[in-house]
Amino acid sequence: MYQAFRIFLVATSVLGLICGPPANAEDSPGTSVLVALDELHEWIADPNNAARWDSFLMTAELRAEIEKGSDANRTVLTAVIAKYESDTPGLDKHRFVVVRDAIKAFAAELPVLALKDLPQAALDAKLHYAPVTADQVNAAKDRLMSKMKALNSFLGKGSVANQDRWKDRLQWSAMESELNRSDAMNVVLLRSIVDAYRENISGLEHQKFTTMRDALDDYVDMVIFSSDPKIAAVYEKYLDDLSEALAAYQQEMTHRGALVIGRRTGFLQRSGQADDLVDAIRVHHRHPNIFVEASEELLAAGIADKVEEVINVQEVILGTRIRGTANTVGQIALELVPNSEKASLQVVMRGTAESRNVGVNSGVTVRTTGTTKINAAKRVDIDEQGFHLGPTIANCTTRTKVTSLSAKSAIVENAARNRVKQQKSQGERIASRRAENRVAKRVDEEANPMLAKANQSFLDKFRNPLLRRGEFPPVLQLNTSDERLFVKIQQSNKQQIAASGQPPALGDAYDLAVRLHESAISNFSETAISDLTLTDVKVVELLTEYTDEVPEELRITEESDPWSITFASNQPVRVSFADGFVTIIVRGKRFTRGEDQEIKSVIDISAVYALERSGTGMKLSRQGEVQIDFANKKSLSVTQVAFKTFLRKKFEAMFKPEFASDGWKLPGRWELAGTLYVQQIQSTDGWLSLGWNLAANASKVAENPADSQETK
Repeated sequence: MYQAFRIFLVATSVLGLICGPPANAEDSPGTSVLVALDELHEWIADPNNAARWDSFLMTAELRAEIEKGSDANRTVLTAVIAKYESDTPGLDKHRFVVVRDAIKAFAAELPVLALKDLPQAALDAKLHYAPVTADQVNAAKDRLMSKMKALNSFLGKGSVANQDRWKDRLQWSAMESELNRSDAMNVVLLRSIVDAYRENISGLEHQKFTTMRDALDDYVDMVIFSSDPKIAAVYEKYLDDLSEALAAYQQEMTHRGALVIGRRTGFLQRSGQADDLVDAIRVHHRHPNIFVEASEELLAAGIADKVEEVINVQEVILGTRIRGTANTVGQIALELVPNSEKASLQVVMRGTAESRNVGVNSGVTVRTTGTTKINAAKRVDIDEQGFHLGPTIANCTTRTKVTSLSAKSAIVENAARNRVKQQKSQGERIASRRAENRVAKRVDEEANPMLAKANQSFLDKFRNPLLRRGEFPPVLQLNTSDERLFVKIQQSNKQQIAASGQPPALGDAYDLAVRLHESAISNFSETAISDLTLTDVKVVELLTEYTDEVPEELRITEESDPWSITFASNQPVRVSFADGFVTIIVRGKRFTRGEDQEIKSVIDISAVYALERSGTGMKLSRQGEVQIDFANKKSLSVTQVAFKTFLRKKFEAMFKPEFASDGWKLPGRWELAGTLYVQQIQSTDGWLSLGWNLAANASKVAENPADSQETK
């Protein structure tokens, strides 16, 4: 059954929903927060413990913002919400969740600048520059020292050798020396130490490390913003850039515009400037950019399995030693459980066990047959933290029938028959309870290790690497109805924006549907491959792993020149979804060929594909040649022209003229579900919408180019 749960990792790449019960409709959002805080304090009871929680959760700051009503500072509320959403043990308790959700509801009601007013608001913010003060720097340093103390204490719980290894890797001594300096600090060194906390090393995902990293990063920002004499001029220049980009983005949503808006907004947030403007930009331009839906029928296909087994039975019931065999026939299935807060499902086992038994007690031999109805279910909840397993609950009902009874004498036999008749109901109840224990144990023995392995895979391949880099999605919501699984993700960081609206509606409820905004690709590419160097050897390895062949132009031979591309720092991969076409753009900043040729120029490598639906299949047809464009260069040298030709040959081999599929199958056990056929393929307004159905639910249409944009 392990493969049955891998689909959640493959289909969603992530998992969790952060929401909760709505506030009482009669209460204002601010009142609901105060009521929830009072109830939390009453629940905690211990004044000392309550004071510690208040300090950690910024309760005083929160109450101050609630008192401001509609003038509350969103940035402060966001910081408080982040505290409630941290991994601190205990915050998953109901009372904390109620407060968290009440704060979110309050923040959602705050007025926000209209989209059309954002460009002017950026210009107006130039008049309100607030220099970072010494008090702000000291406060940031106090927070950092607190996190250092906590991390040092945490490391001290392990061995001295382990503590020394961590401190050496994180340049602890160098950091302490810089923080103790009375003159100007080496912020470049401190930034490099921050980067050390972002390495993909097991353990750095722990909250003690991530909060230390963020505190150090914030402190360095405060030092830079307070000491740089040019920062005010930079602030004004960036607001001019932002105003221009916001105005242009309302007319046409370009990748360049998204980059400028994201970077300039990140600067404002880091420097603590123009909070209302930052909040408004986040509200309008940071909607979720990945949506996935899957039907119960599809998900269950990888779980469904027959149970056919014969087991030996040896037990004692009411003093009678029983031996026999039980033949169990049943079915394992998956059922979705409606849950608005997380994904919930249950793995169920239903079946019947037919047994033949011989019981011996005091010289009396009783032969019986038994029928046990089996109904067992194991609850599994999935959220952004991973898989959470509930106990297996089994409900079994056993009915027995005596087929023969023999004893040494007729008197003993008659007495035994009466005793068997009197004890029949009690014996069946005991047998039912023991069957429940056996079934529950069996389900746990099979399911728990597989689910634990699936959860570890989710942590190792998705959650923990992103936590270490500080790139875990700010929105990762997952919920279920009784028929469908829904996933919603906002892939962005503080320096990025996401979608600027809702996705287009699906044409139908498909077995599998994906709606992807182009921002998700560009944002994630910065996390995954920014500044990464890809060699010709690695290209061949990847093609060999994921395809059946390596194009001739990419094969490595004695005559071929080795080559490499180093991806750009900003948006190394971009896509555009519009008017039935998909444009793919790869941006590199350094290229090599052979042993002595190197070009350090920003080059965009792009290909345009038309999307077509043909029957129940799909096809991507490249439009023209792969384009190789040197950024910001009007004319090229002879060497650059030659390199351009070289790159076109390599990338035309990767961006093939055509990609076609008549349908596809999911991996592992899900292959048993059959082929998925495309039913919707749509590229419009920055969104790619795809819908597939299993064969039984698919509708085949005539081949027609117009079908490529049909929704059904």
